[in-house]
Amino acid sequence: MDSEDSPRRKIRRTAEQIQQLVAQFHSGDQTVDQFARQQGVALSTVHRWLRMQRQRKAPRLIEVSRPPNVGSSSPIAQLRLSKGLVLELDHGFEPQPIAQLVQLLEGR
Repeated sequence: MDSEDSPRRKIRRTAEQIQQLVAQFHSGDQTVDQFARQQGVALSTVHRWLRMQRQRKAPRLIEVSRPPNVGSSSPIAQLRLSKGLVLELDHGFEPQPIAQLVQLLEGR
């Protein structure tokens, strides 16, 4: 039986090992394909690890409150972000730019 014909043995990695591999990928200059081949891992597995990391780093909004309506110049909502930042939203805000701003403020 040829070594190419032998079944591959799956390696179970802990969450910590996966985080280390993802950090290693980000600190290097290889493409995802090159990194997967070097580590002996399927390309889809590396993509899954990277997707899982992005999802974990998604901005988390802690609190949404609506201040009392004191006039048209007051904000209609406040977003309290995880780092103690407060974002005040006025009437007519667009959700997509706000989401991008939150990602920027959260350091993504």
